[in-house]
Amino acid sequence: MRLRTLGVQFDRDSYDEGVYWQTLRSLSSGHPLYSSTFYSQPPLFILSVFPVYILGGQTIWAARFGVAIISLLGLVGAFLLGYAVRGRMGGFVALIIGITSQNYLAASQTLQAEGPQVAFSLLAIAFAYLWWQRPNGWKGSLYAALCTLTLVISIACKLFGLTTVVPIALLALAQLWRIFEWPLPRFLDVLRHPQEKNENSIESENAPVRIPRIKAAQSLIVGIAVLLVAALIILLPFLGDFHALWSQVISFHSAAAKVSTRAGNSRTIIDFLLSPLGVAALLGLLIALYRREWLALPLLAWLIASALLLWRQMPLFNHHLVILVPVLLSMSIFAIDEQFINTLRPKTHPLHVEHVNIILNAFQRMGLFVILCTIGLGIGSDVSYYQQMHYQVISKGTQQAIGVSQQLQHILQPGQYVITDAQFVSGLADRNTPPDLVDTSSVHIQTGYLTSQQLITEAQQPQVQAVLFYTGRLSQLHAFHTWVTQHYRLEQNYGKGNQLWVKIN
Repeated sequence: MRLRTLGVQFDRDSYDEGVYWQTLRSLSSGHPLYSSTFYSQPPLFILSVFPVYILGGQTIWAARFGVAIISLLGLVGAFLLGYAVRGRMGGFVALIIGITSQNYLAASQTLQAEGPQVAFSLLAIAFAYLWWQRPNGWKGSLYAALCTLTLVISIACKLFGLTTVVPIALLALAQLWRIFEWPLPRFLDVLRHPQEKNENSIESENAPVRIPRIKAAQSLIVGIAVLLVAALIILLPFLGDFHALWSQVISFHSAAAKVSTRAGNSRTIIDFLLSPLGVAALLGLLIALYRREWLALPLLAWLIASALLLWRQMPLFNHHLVILVPVLLSMSIFAIDEQFINTLRPKTHPLHVEHVNIILNAFQRMGLFVILCTIGLGIGSDVSYYQQMHYQVISKGTQQAIGVSQQLQHILQPGQYVITDAQFVSGLADRNTPPDLVDTSSVHIQTGYLTSQQLITEAQQPQVQAVLFYTGRLSQLHAFHTWVTQHYRLEQNYGKGNQLWVKIN
C-alpha cells in the first residue's frame, strides 16, 4: 500500500515536500542543519530519513520510502497497544484500523514529519500500556525504557509528540500511587476496576510477597534515565548551534502564531472528531467508563491535549490532523473484546442475562458495528486516495511543473543555485536552492524571517544563477521582485505572475 504511487512527480502537500526535499539535498551537499540549512522542526525526522535517501539515490522516491518504512513501526505500535488493552483480538482490530486509515496512509507516503512522529507516538503509548500490565522485573524495565525512548524520538521528529507525554505521565503517576499505596479520593473510587489487583506484589500459592518500594519503582527510574540520555544524545550534536536551533524550531513558530489566525480551527477539528473513527472512539470510552476501566482516562486526556494543541496551531493544515488518528484508534479498542465476541454466539440461558449486561452488550454491538463501518469506509477512502493521485499525475498543473523543471535543468549547471518558492520543481530539476532558502513559505515571509534584503543578498552570490517565481509566495516581496527585474533577464513567462529569470553575466 505504501509503495503504490510512491514516486509521483508532484508535491503531495502542494509545498512542504519540496522544502523537506531541498533540506535533504542541502544536507547531502554538506550544509548542516540550523547553522547553514534553515529547518523549522526538531532534527530527528530529517536525519532518520537521510540514510535511506542517500542509499536510494537521492530521489523523491527514496525520501518517501524512508517515511514509509518508519510508518510501519506505527502499525506495530497499533497492534501492541490493542494487545495490551484487549488481547490478541484488540491487537488485530487496532492493526486493521491503522492499515485502512487514509490519513495515516497519506502521512506514510508524504515527505513530512507527521507520519514518523505519529508512528513513534503509537509505539510509546503501546509500550506504556504494556509496562502498566507488567511494571516489575526486567520486562517492566524494558517496556519503560522502550516507552521513553520512542517518546523522545517522537518529540524529536515533531513537537506535536509532546501531547504523548500526557497519557504516559498519568500512567507513571498512577504507578507511584500504587507503589506508595496512597488512598484514592472517594470521588475517584468509582473508577477503580472491580477486578483490579495490586501489581506491586508477587502472589504465590501460599501468600503474597511484598516488593520493596525502591524495587517497584525500578522501571520508572530506568525509564526516566533513558529519557534523559536519549534527549542528550539527540541534542548533543547541535549544542554548538543551540541558539539557531531554538530560533528556528521554537521562536519561529511563536512568531508564526502571531501573524496567523485560529479562524476555522475549531470546525476543522470537530469535523474530524465526528468521523466514524471518532464515533468508535466515543463508544469505546463510554464502554470503558461503564465497565470502570479507568485505563481509558489517560487516552481521554491525550485526546484533549491533542485537540487543544491543534486548536492553538497556527496555521492549521489538514495534514496536521493525522496526530488524532492514534488517539482515536487507541480509544476505539475499548469498544470490543474477545469475551463479547463469544457472547454473539447462541446462548443456552438467554433469560438469565442481567440488565447491566444487556446495556453493556448494546454498547459493544454498536461499537463493533461502528468499527466495521470505519474499516469499510477506510478502504473506500484508500481507493479514492489512489485515484486522486492518478488524476493529479496527469493534471495540467503537474505536467507544466515537470516542463518547468526540465527547462530549469537545461539552464542551470550542476552546483548552481536557484532561488524559488517552488522547491519541489527545483528538486525535479536536480538543482538546489541556497541552504538558508530551502523554506520560502508565506509564513516565513510574514514573520519577517525572510526579507527582501536577505533574498537580494543571496541573489548576488555567484552560485545563484536563476530566480523562479512560481507559487505567488516570493511575489509578496515587491522590493525583491523589482530588484530581480533590474539584475536578471526574463527567460520565460508562464502566466499569472509565474516567471523564470536568469542572471545577467
